[in-house]
Amino acid sequence: MPATPPPIEERLAALAPRVRRLRVARGAAKLALAAVGAAGAVLLLDAALALPAGARGLLLSVWLTGFGLLAWRWLLVPGRADLAPADVAGELRKYLPELGGRLAAAVGPPAADQPEAVHSALRDDAARRARATDLARALPVKPVVAACAAVVLLAFA
Repeated sequence: MPATPPPIEERLAALAPRVRRLRVARGAAKLALAAVGAAGAVLLLDAALALPAGARGLLLSVWLTGFGLLAWRWLLVPGRADLAPADVAGELRKYLPELGGRLAAAVGPPAADQPEAVHSALRDDAARRARATDLARALPVKPVVAACAAVVLLAFA
């Protein structure tokens, strides 16, 4: 199997840091939402049941442990992950389904029943389409910023 065309590989490698930052920002918004939601639930539970100090301490330790596990899962893992071109193409597929699908097929191995000539034509077509598209604009930042702003407003509420 021939290697992935350099233009596709280079374009997807250039997008990897942006994809990583967007994943970490999404994770931070989810983490903050989970932390505020869980803290609110614990406060409401304590207000409704007038929990003893031991139960409050147990709930605090569960909350801190959960916060730590979620921070590891939603912040540290995506922040340190090496993104393969297929991962970047998968992220592009969310916003540009046709091009992202072609890129994912181009950087992945050919299907078992797919002739090499078809896979080569697919790679060339994906490279041509990727050159004609601003891939960085295909990964929007606005939804992540809106999610972070909503969490900040919720925390202040």
